Amino acid sequence: MTAEEFQVARDFYDETLALAPMFPDALLGKLRALTYLTRAEDAMAVADELLAISRYPGDAHYWKAYNELSLERYDAAWLDIEAAESLAHQQRGAEAGRHHCDQPPRDRGRAAAPRYLASAQP
Repeated sequence: MTAEEFQVARDFYDETLALAPMFPDALLGKLRALTYLTRAEDAMAVADELLAISRYPGDAHYWKAYNELSLERYDAAWLDIEAAESLAHQQRGAEAGRHHCDQPPRDRGRAAAPRYLASAQP
């Protein structure tokens, strides 16, 4: 997609949200569009809205971390990576009929955050 198409997509999501405020699919779409438009601060605000309504928390943490990385906020990005990873472990545990909530989080080192996010493309 081109930048113009992302702007059109963002406008569409804004129109959708005007009709159905806090609709999680529209919020997630807007978050992605803002990210591709390099509007990191706005994108992170939408991620926070998703987290506030407890919808798509893994996606919200992932995209928030991606945008934090673009602003070189490595510590904040790392915290969101860990939150997304924790959610993924909980989901896999629930799918397998067990929970991993009582296991301590794995620390792979904060230095890995920029490499990890840089390798992931939106």
